[in-house]
Amino acid sequence: PCYLRDWEMQVHFKIHGQGKKNLNGDGFAIWYTKDRMQQGPVFGSKDNFLGLGVFVDTYPNEEKQQEVSWGAMCTLLGAAWAAWHRAQLAASERVFPYISAMVNNGSLTYDHDRDGRPTELGGCTAMVRNLNHDTFLVIRYVKRRLTVLIDIDGKQEWRDCIDVPGVRLPRGYYFGTSSVTGDLSAGTTQNSDSISRPCRRAVMLGQIWELSVAFSPQRVFPYISAMVNNGSLTYDHDRDGRPTELGGCTAMVRNLNHDTFLVIRYVKRRLTVLIDIDGKQEWRDCIDVPGVRLPRGYYFGTSSVTGDLSDNHDIISLKLYQLTVERTPEEERRDKEVYLPVVDNLKLPGSKWGI
Repeated sequence: PCYLRDWEMQVHFKIHGQGKKNLNGDGFAIWYTKDRMQQGPVFGSKDNFLGLGVFVDTYPNEEKQQEVSWGAMCTLLGAAWAAWHRAQLAASERVFPYISAMVNNGSLTYDHDRDGRPTELGGCTAMVRNLNHDTFLVIRYVKRRLTVLIDIDGKQEWRDCIDVPGVRLPRGYYFGTSSVTGDLSAGTTQNSDSISRPCRRAVMLGQIWELSVAFSPQRVFPYISAMVNNGSLTYDHDRDGRPTELGGCTAMVRNLNHDTFLVIRYVKRRLTVLIDIDGKQEWRDCIDVPGVRLPRGYYFGTSSVTGDLSDNHDIISLKLYQLTVERTPEEERRDKEVYLPVVDNLKLPGSKWGI
């Protein structure tokens, strides 16, 4: 069992095989649970577990079941309605292979038919099958915050996948892995460094480190970050603004042949930044900070500097949209007007809101 308070599990894995007619195995799971592995229906391990499960799901069960039902739906409700309904579902569809996380106190059941969506804490698409380079995954638990990072593009760069604050995991639980191939060929492995099954093979090498609470991961540049200031803070140029950074992400945006986009969203005292830089017309999370209080009546603007070199930073367009957001009376009272920018739980000199 693991008795570390703050820890990081690094996993080196490989998924490959030749399924018939694009049929792939269900996937594999990495566990941190109270009990040792027991065979069951959740990626080869038991359901209603106590602890954490991180799932690398390689087969979209929900999508396949929906495809079977489209014919009956068209007959019953009409082709036009079915087409509209399918378009609505497509907006929230997940692309597989897909990595997700679930925390369970023993009372929840993993919904296999819906690929665990009802109990998913967060997730991301990860195209990890039949690659010619190494693939890696990191599960990090620090200060009750669960994060999952992936390095699957062969670039030796970590990419955000899951970030969930407020997760409370007991100490003394067991790490383990399990795998299942669904209707192709089923099997599990328990607390093993390797997983091998017919039609699908995953090889995993896991390492665990104890982390100090002051752990700060290295940033890879170009890098996007955010800072809120009430006028008392100084941006530390020599340290790239790290002392006052609220959050950030790597964004490889130089000399690309496609358009790149960034969204800054401020809703209900929550600041989020999304990026679309891969030419796939897909938004990716970059920054998510709750408890940000920004006054109204401020100005938008942009600025740039190239240092001692010469570079072009082109702002093609800047569009501002008013968002219609419903608030409860309690939220209206809570979101009262402020006159200086502040962030909850972040001490800014001269701010009565900081803790």
